[in-house]
Amino acid sequence: MKNLFLSLVLVLTSLCSFGQVKKEFVALTEVEQLVFKKINDYRVKNGLKSIIWCPNSYKSAYHHSYYLSDPNVEISHFEPEDVEGIDEINTHNDRICGVLNSPGVVSVENVMTVQASDRWLNRKDCDGKKTTSDFIFKAWYESDSHNKAMLNPSMTHGSIAIVREKDGNYCRPVMVFYKK
Repeated sequence: MKNLFLSLVLVLTSLCSFGQVKKEFVALTEVEQLVFKKINDYRVKNGLKSIIWCPNSYKSAYHHSYYLSDPNVEISHFEPEDVEGIDEINTHNDRICGVLNSPGVVSVENVMTVQASDRWLNRKDCDGKKTTSDFIFKAWYESDSHNKAMLNPSMTHGSIAIVREKDGNYCRPVMVFYKK
């Protein structure tokens, strides 16, 4: 009887854990680099210095893009929702100050939603990664506040992170620039 009970517990446990599928996320690294290059080319064209890629800034941008990639989360610069597996950090300044371990850092952040399914990115009839990066840059360029952030002359370091839910159709790119 004891063995039957243990067997039943093991079967129920494995069935319950099988039903709990953890979400998987993918970083769109090539698109990140294309957007970053476009922004730097744009800055130089406007007489500004290029932004220096910063791995710590990437941690901050990745954190927020990962958070936003949950399809149940509204796009925002804040992290008010409780997302499983992530420690929410409410503001972009808090996120960048935390990874740099330096309070009082001045930073800017751009976010948006864009289509980025594998089907789109790997299209045969066009370069989906270039098209996606062009779309992201153009959307930020055409928005006064996002354009101002890209052309902020006091920003010196930064990064772009683009994370989407695996097999998802959309992602939420995040740009974080800061003054060192």
